[in-house]
Amino acid sequence: MMKIALTELPPNILRLICLCCRRGTLFNVATTCRLLSNPALQSIWHTIPCFAVMAFTLPPELRECEVTEPKPHERPFWRAVKTVWTMSFNRTLAPSDLARFQLYAQFVRSIDTYSIRRSAFLLRPTAWLELEGVLVPGCLPNLRSLIKHDIVRSTVEPMRIFLSHNLRHLEYNFYDLDRAGPARTPIAEPAAGWVAGLFAGVAHDTSDVRVFHLFLPRSIITALRASELLLEAVPKLSTVVSFQIPYNIPIPPGALSHLSGYSQLHSLAMVIRCEEFLEGVPEIPHSSFPALRTIKIMVDSTSWCTAFLSKVCSPQVSSVSLDIDVPARPDDCNALFTTLACHPSAAVLETLTVRFGGSTNDPSVPILPPVLLPLCSLHSLQRIRIDCGCYTAVDDDSLLQMVRAWPQLRMADLCRSYDMSSAPRVTLSGLAAVMEHCRNIHTLKVPLEDIDGREVSALLARKPPKIFEPTSAADSPGETRLTQPLFCPLMRLGVGPSVITKDDVGGVAAVLSQWFPALRSIEYYFRHMPSRTAGGLEHGGPPADLNMNPNEQQDRWQEVAEMVPAMALARTQEQLWAYVQR
Repeated sequence: MMKIALTELPPNILRLICLCCRRGTLFNVATTCRLLSNPALQSIWHTIPCFAVMAFTLPPELRECEVTEPKPHERPFWRAVKTVWTMSFNRTLAPSDLARFQLYAQFVRSIDTYSIRRSAFLLRPTAWLELEGVLVPGCLPNLRSLIKHDIVRSTVEPMRIFLSHNLRHLEYNFYDLDRAGPARTPIAEPAAGWVAGLFAGVAHDTSDVRVFHLFLPRSIITALRASELLLEAVPKLSTVVSFQIPYNIPIPPGALSHLSGYSQLHSLAMVIRCEEFLEGVPEIPHSSFPALRTIKIMVDSTSWCTAFLSKVCSPQVSSVSLDIDVPARPDDCNALFTTLACHPSAAVLETLTVRFGGSTNDPSVPILPPVLLPLCSLHSLQRIRIDCGCYTAVDDDSLLQMVRAWPQLRMADLCRSYDMSSAPRVTLSGLAAVMEHCRNIHTLKVPLEDIDGREVSALLARKPPKIFEPTSAADSPGETRLTQPLFCPLMRLGVGPSVITKDDVGGVAAVLSQWFPALRSIEYYFRHMPSRTAGGLEHGGPPADLNMNPNEQQDRWQEVAEMVPAMALARTQEQLWAYVQR
């Protein structure tokens, strides 16, 4: 075989070799092999957890480092930090101190908070002021991805140092733990200034950001007038593919108008305050958002949301999540669901989540089957959830129509614990439709009728379904083999406030084990009776049926869930033994 010297390999092969090495090996290679030193350094510095790591490149004689264990209020919740390195400087920095910094800064391509989970590297605020005096914007010239999670009291870093025209991915989550409690302490000045610098930098120092995700606490937003700053930054995000600011910062009408015309925008998450729009309607033209695929909206008006969806012309929307901070009303729900059913992307919509809000004194609103039936035209639907402030009054006929219309259904959450009306609900027999038509479903939550012992007896009198089918073997004529037909893989079942007696526990478990042999969890929702106060009605009163113990009901349904696997296994072995004997 022909031998190839290491010096004859092209640079890209050397980089691939280093990518396959462990970090400890790369350290040794970088300090012992001149040929591989540069590729090894590129791999070592490719991704760093935070900018504070770069302080280790400064001369050792000016660094002061304190190594401690994190305090409870300083421990980032997204990783198990064991050690905190806190650095400061003992003299004023000079440009000559940045020689090694500039050497290694060119290798940094990504800053990812999740890259190192055992240590946290911090700089004291005075140290940041020293660094800001000598660093220039874009000091990490090749940085392309930034994923940062900052805590106000400990890990906040000036954002302007990260921004450059090469930046493509910007994901910034800022947690103000100082204001998590009841005390309202003033926001830290450095943190407020650095977040303001983020918006200013996006408007002036970036030109090709593709992913822009931002989470800021309410205290920061109030102090910075974030909506005004966002209005200046959005026009610079003309190449954005994913734009997500899902909390606390309302999108101004002007910013929404800019976003509506971006032809490559695929993902959108935003907060809307209708009072900022003229006449409370979205100020965007029809045929807006031509490439949108994912929509997540927090809004305070159902009609605004309906009007917005009617103007989205993308035929590729696969996920819609609507958090509507007003009580559900049947007419508004009907208009909203009809708009979704007639949308250009109705044929590809896979996930639908609708949550309603409102005062806790408002009784929950039943969404009756005629309101839900427009959704049956969404034949690609895989996940649906409708809750908070309402419940779906699904009966046997409407459930059958839904499962026939959604053959790919995986998860359906259609009930809450506030069902107090006399609207019909799904019977135990009605659940058989799920077994017959849904071959992918793993979670189903529907309002189930109280268990009727006579219905259970009638279901148990039927012949159980076959678990095995004898078939002729194609490769061995005359030989018969047992095959197991596809079964419903349902694992979690929500029964709403359905009441079950102790005598029916075994019978219900036997029935469910025939239809859903993979069932492992049953969720029972406590049914309350609204209690009257001076302000009206509120939830949390005594049980609707004073003779019914909620804890006892929960235990009975849990007992049903525990019996189902054992009964399903016994039935499988029983039928298998019958075929073996035969």
